[in-house]
Amino acid sequence: MNSNKETNSGFYQDIFNVPEGLCILRYPSKMSKEQFIEFTKWIKLELRKIKRGFIEAPQDRIGLRLKEETAADASSVKVAPS
Repeated sequence: MNSNKETNSGFYQDIFNVPEGLCILRYPSKMSKEQFIEFTKWIKLELRKIKRGFIEAPQDRIGLRLKEETAADASSVKVAPS
């Protein structure tokens, strides 16, 4: 569900639902042209940061690190001859 509504405080608020939670964007209902340009630059920056977060997702790095550590631990175990 995506909703766009103006709040009582002079802001627009957009909400986008995903299974993992809410994505919320809040911005002033009035901006100067200069501020709008700065705002769009900031949004583009945020999108790059979000994209980088998905490409380099911490759970993926943690899973990979755990697999590597487990493999390294297993290879360093020496079994005494019986």
